[in-house]
Amino acid sequence: MGGGFALLHAVGADIGVVAPFYAAVPKDGDALAGVCPVVASYGGRDGIFGSAGGPLDATLTRLGVEHDVKTYPDAGHSFMNRHGRLMSAIERRLPTHGGHVESAAEDAWQRTLAFFARHLGPSADG
Repeated sequence: MGGGFALLHAVGADIGVVAPFYAAVPKDGDALAGVCPVVASYGGRDGIFGSAGGPLDATLTRLGVEHDVKTYPDAGHSFMNRHGRLMSAIERRLPTHGGHVESAAEDAWQRTLAFFARHLGPSADG
């Protein structure tokens, strides 16, 4: 829910870049017209949002929005988060197949930081 809200909030907002994780994508892609640059990450094992990376990538390409969208095939929802044993056990049993995946989390974090630096760093102003 948070990633989808961040993505929609970034349409026409006075922000330079948005980094939605596991975001729902509007069925009407034109709802994203005017969005700032996007760096998005998905877990391919996520049974709810895992297939949204492809449509988001296609929509942003069609709209001419600079973006970096990546799906990590071995990760599920919430792969960036470290939860305790009980929550981790519950997450693994849900359709989202959630849980921390170190390799995906590290790569997504590095991609996000690099994308933010390109768009928000000193050289981003011209």
